[in-house]
Amino acid sequence: MNSTESALSRQWHTLLTERAPEVPELAEAVRSGLSVASPYNPEVPLPISPVLLSRRTADEVAHAGREVVRLAVEECMRRTSSPRRLAHLLGIEPSPLLSERESYNRWAASQARPDIVVSQGVPKVLECNIGSAIGGIEDLARLDPLLWGSSAAEKFRREHGVRSGRTVQARRELLTRIARDRGALGRLRMGIAGHSEATFAEVVEDAAAHGIDAFFVELEDLTEDGGLRRGSEPPMDLFLQKFIAAGAYRDGEPMAALEAAVDRDSTFVANPDLSSLFSSKTVLAWLTSSAEDLPERDRRTIQRHVPWTAELQDSRVVYKGVRQELLPLVLRDREELVLKPVDGFGGHGVVVGRTTGEAEWAAAVDDCLKERYIVQVYTHPDTFSLSCWHGPSATHELLDTAAVISPFVIDGQVTGYLARTGSLIGSGGVISAETGALASVFVVD
Repeated sequence: MNSTESALSRQWHTLLTERAPEVPELAEAVRSGLSVASPYNPEVPLPISPVLLSRRTADEVAHAGREVVRLAVEECMRRTSSPRRLAHLLGIEPSPLLSERESYNRWAASQARPDIVVSQGVPKVLECNIGSAIGGIEDLARLDPLLWGSSAAEKFRREHGVRSGRTVQARRELLTRIARDRGALGRLRMGIAGHSEATFAEVVEDAAAHGIDAFFVELEDLTEDGGLRRGSEPPMDLFLQKFIAAGAYRDGEPMAALEAAVDRDSTFVANPDLSSLFSSKTVLAWLTSSAEDLPERDRRTIQRHVPWTAELQDSRVVYKGVRQELLPLVLRDREELVLKPVDGFGGHGVVVGRTTGEAEWAAAVDDCLKERYIVQVYTHPDTFSLSCWHGPSATHELLDTAAVISPFVIDGQVTGYLARTGSLIGSGGVISAETGALASVFVVD
């Protein structure tokens, strides 16, 4: 966080402090909004102000996220045009939802939320998160209006040009365009499956206001007959898949109707399962190793915005300009490195070298070699200031915290940002919503 952003955050906090009687009520509204998807840990200080980014920072974060997502997709397609062959190269069992149909897969990268840490002022992309199951869009649909409409925000906005995101709207416009391109006529019908019906209330309301009949569905209620249907209702034009397919198969969820829709190209299932392959962290290792063969502009983007990454295996790599054996390097430079599962999320399975003892690290490397892992240079995050409320102690204070800033890239355009704070309770060096909190991001022009 630069000095301008720090001063702006302090100003927002001061405005809240001057309105102290409103703070507990605002905090409770925020807590309630964040608890729709999952219970909020009351011990975690609750951000009641947005992360404030200067336009310059926001623009570079947007550029880094948008370009690295583009390069990740291009790197995959450079290696093979076949989704099934790509799955093989990545060491992933092809999903029954994976299609080879090019007209369907053209939309695979149309939704993304790359995770970025700003380090010494430079955005570093830690993973790409491509697909419709990306989290945060629905949370911000509840959270942004609460912060935007507070009396402190109204005062702040009178003094500064401020903008929030429009990702719900941008995604709705994208899905409408896809349906129309596929020949859908009249008022569109869109089923949504994910965490819970309450999670999507704002999305359903927004869709209804713009000519789309959107509704939550349980997978067990789906059939395919000329399109996905819920019971005897008319077929859906769109199906918004807000869950990770691999997890659904692992949990034994009924997926036959979705498989039939994809196979018969009836209802469009957003996003095509090819997106999950683009999201593999292995692709960042591919970008690291192939950067020297890319055009200068793309090479510079990777060198500036992608931390050095390699597949964890017995191989030789170029690290800091020297070709060397990877495994001795990993053991030697423990404090500079992180181990990550290639398809993990939420910080699960991540081992941070600097918070791990030497013997424990060596054991972790042995264990991770038996799975599919990458090793990545640890990126030390800059901190951001947030006005926070701690419920159990009823205290309100300005806290400096590390944060992951995630731009939403919808159809190639950045439409908003999400922040996940860290280091608010013990997190072992991993920033995730489980040890920190979700926060809105506003841009100050």
